[in-house]
Amino acid sequence: YSEFVKVSMAAAVAISMLLRDGENVKVYAFDTELHEIGKGSLAIEPLLELAPDGGTSVKEAFEHLAKENDREGVIITDAIDPDVTPGLVGKVIDRARLVILEPADYPSWANEFIRMGRAVIARRPEDVVEFLAPGTTGGS
Repeated sequence: YSEFVKVSMAAAVAISMLLRDGENVKVYAFDTELHEIGKGSLAIEPLLELAPDGGTSVKEAFEHLAKENDREGVIITDAIDPDVTPGLVGKVIDRARLVILEPADYPSWANEFIRMGRAVIARRPEDVVEFLAPGTTGGS
């Protein structure tokens, strides 16, 4: 996918989650560092204005989640980040889920999420919906 398509897909997934889960959802964007976009409906407009600039750091998102001991996170990514370590994955795998936007050869850390059922490769919108809200699409 192009960078623009990936950002558009990520924004669409995030907005869908906001509409489903309401005002308790905090939204962050990340490139080389994490940026808080907003909470609940206040995050929708900034999500619509996101522009691709490459260089996403999943490591930064995982490190933030590791510090937020009581939070769970859904990270929308292309899973291309060689800086994620097995130790960091171990700290967040039970509280993080990945929506992977582009099928590829993933690094071992991403394969661990896939193996544990903590990631979905988003080939179709239904894949994401079924992963985040099982049973709503009539799938298994």
